[in-house]
Order: sequence, then C-alpha cells, then structure tokens
Amino acid sequence: MFPVRVIRASIFASYSFVSDIQLLALLQSLELWNMTENKTMTLAAHDGLIAALAVSTVTGLVASASHDKFVKLWK
Repeated sequence: MFPVRVIRASIFASYSFVSDIQLLALLQSLELWNMTENKTMTLAAHDGLIAALAVSTVTGLVASASHDKFVKLWK
C-alpha cells in the first residue's frame, strides 16, 4: 500500500518519484512532497508551462524543462 496525497490542481505537466520524495510539476511551479515527514514545499520554477522533469538518483539533482525555453537544475 502506498500513501496517497491529493493535490488540488486541474493541470499537471510531469511527475517524478524518487525514494520517499514525490515531485510534481504544476503549470509553472514544482511541488515536492516528503512522504516520510508528510511535508510539502512549492517552488516557483518557470515563467512557462513545465514540460518535463528528470531526477538523478546518483546526484539528487532535479532537472525541469519549460516552454519558457529554460532547463533548470535543482538541488
């Protein structure tokens, strides 16, 4: 059984899951959910719609790509 968290959003662009952290791209922001501590954090990430997310299990870096023509790395 997996824990479930409902996020109120009509549109999300991308989703990623690593260990006990879930990462969701909501339009222009990133929502991180630490399932162990049941805490969330929202980051204003881009000026355009986020199109893709990628997470490195080696470095812990998160890459987000957006229609604003930027790719950003997050740690």
